[in-house]
Amino acid sequence: MKKKILYSCFLVLTVLSCNKPDIRLDNPNNSLRPAAEFIRNNYAFSLFSAAIVKAGLEEELNKPGTLTIWAPADAAFNRIGIRSAEDFGKYTTDSLRKLVLNHVQPGKLAVENIPVGTVNNRYDNAAGSNAWLARIDITPEPNFPNKIIRAYVNGAQVGINNRYNIPLSNGIFHEISEVLKYEDVSIREWLVKKGHYKVLIAGLKHFGYWNMLTDDKQWTIMAPADSVFEKQGITVESVLQLDTATYGKRLFGSYIFPVRFFISDLGLFNHKLWINSGSYIRIGIYTPIIGDEKFSNGISTFGVTGYDGPVFFVNKTFPQESWEINYWVPYPDFYNNWNRSNHLTRNGCVHHLGGLVFLPDQVRD
Repeated sequence: MKKKILYSCFLVLTVLSCNKPDIRLDNPNNSLRPAAEFIRNNYAFSLFSAAIVKAGLEEELNKPGTLTIWAPADAAFNRIGIRSAEDFGKYTTDSLRKLVLNHVQPGKLAVENIPVGTVNNRYDNAAGSNAWLARIDITPEPNFPNKIIRAYVNGAQVGINNRYNIPLSNGIFHEISEVLKYEDVSIREWLVKKGHYKVLIAGLKHFGYWNMLTDDKQWTIMAPADSVFEKQGITVESVLQLDTATYGKRLFGSYIFPVRFFISDLGLFNHKLWINSGSYIRIGIYTPIIGDEKFSNGISTFGVTGYDGPVFFVNKTFPQESWEINYWVPYPDFYNNWNRSNHLTRNGCVHHLGGLVFLPDQVRD
C-alpha cells in the first residue's frame, strides 16, 4: 500500500498477603529494610518476591552492601503469563536465578545518575549480562512546570507509579514497567529455539542474511511468526522456491536493522519533543536495507494518513523530494504488548511483528 507523509523531524538512533502495605513515596519507611525483605513486605511485588524465594536468593539480596533493584510489579509478571507463585514451577532453579539477577545491579544508581539525553548506557547486572539504560529529561514549560524524567532499562520504563529512588538499607529500589527479557544466546539461536519462526529463518538463509547475524555486531530483528506468513500462503517450501535473482533481497532483508534498539527508544525521544514543541513530531529508526540499499526500512512513532499509530515501513532511500512510504504494516506492540517486544539476546534484540511489509510479487526486480 502507498501513503504519503511529511515528516517534521526524523532521528536515526545508531506469597500473597492482603495485609502487606503498598509502597508510598509520601509515607517513606524510616526503618530501612534490605532488598528482599522490602520486596516481601510490599503486596504489589508478591510475584517478584516469590521468584526471589524460589531462586534461593533471599539471603543474598538481604546482605549488607549496595544494590540497585529494578522491580517488576505483579501486573508485569501477569503479562508474561505468571499469575501465581506456582507458575514459576516451569523454570529451573538456574533459569529463575538468572531471571531475578537480571533485575539486580551492583552499586547504587539513582535515576538522576543515569546520563541524561542518552540511550545505550551499558551497565553490568548481577546475572553477568548487560543492562542498557536510557534517560531523557523534559525541561519545564508553561504547561508542564515540573521537570519530567523518562528513564528506561532494557526497554522497560523506570519509575512506574512514581516508585523510584526508594532507599533500602543495602541500596535503592525502582519499579519498572515489565519483566526484563534476556537470553544468553545469539539472535539466530533465539529464533531457532522459539520454534515458530521457521519461514523467517528460511527466508534469511535463502537470501543470504543468516550467516551475517554474528556476535561481532549488534542487530535488531522485526520477526513475523510462521502464522503471519502462512496467512498469506507463504511457507518454508514456497520461500525456498523463490529465485533470488528475480526477487529483491528486501523481501527478507527489510526485517533486519544493523543496530540494536528497544522499541521504547522511539517513544523516549518523541515524548520530549512533543512536550517541548507542543506538537507531535514523527521520529524513528531509519536505515538502508543491507544488500538492497535503494530501499530503507524504518519504524515511526506515528502512522501514515488513515492510521493513527506506530508503523514499520519500507520506502525509497534518501534523497527524496518528499516522504513517501511505499510499504508499511501497523506496529501496535509498541504500546500494548510488551511481552512480544524487547527480547534481548547476546547480539541484539528481537521484536515480534504482526504483519508482512512485502509479499513476493511486490519485490520483483
